[in-house]
Amino acid sequence: MFTLIIGLLSSLFASLLIIYVLRFIKPKAIISKQIAKGKSSDGICEYQIKILNKSRRSLIDVSAEMYLIKPFKVKGGIIPEHRKINLKIDKRMEICGKIKHPQRELFEGANFIFLTNENIEEYLNDSSGSYILMAIGTTDSFSGVRKVFQKEYFRIEDIVLGEFVKGDSINIE
Repeated sequence: MFTLIIGLLSSLFASLLIIYVLRFIKPKAIISKQIAKGKSSDGICEYQIKILNKSRRSLIDVSAEMYLIKPFKVKGGIIPEHRKINLKIDKRMEICGKIKHPQRELFEGANFIFLTNENIEEYLNDSSGSYILMAIGTTDSFSGVRKVFQKEYFRIEDIVLGEFVKGDSINIE
């Protein structure tokens, strides 16, 4: 009986320890502070937001949503009104980790750029207090922990003419 209790307690302790350790293995990512305004290969104006994976492991099940948030007056105050901004690609199966994958280096590395063709400059030029919200949900490939990263763009100065530099940089040239 005593060995049964010790076995149960030790397995419970081991399970709790694993859960505790896995809580600290979370996705680590950065969303660009600015939006790049560039042109596609077709010559169409597009707005780009870059995400960098800062963890050693891959991010999987990556999904992105972009919204225009406008203040809306109601009796008793102001509430936010959300309007979805369409992205060209809003899901990605994997973004590589910081561990190098030479066969993928040509195309992506540990980053990905989400694009929209909607004129978001027009939304930020509006003096109504509107802003752009970018939300990106990711899952750590080892622990399975999911985290949502958000970035808000309030000013027209947040949009910069140019393209993101290739690689692990959020600089625009």
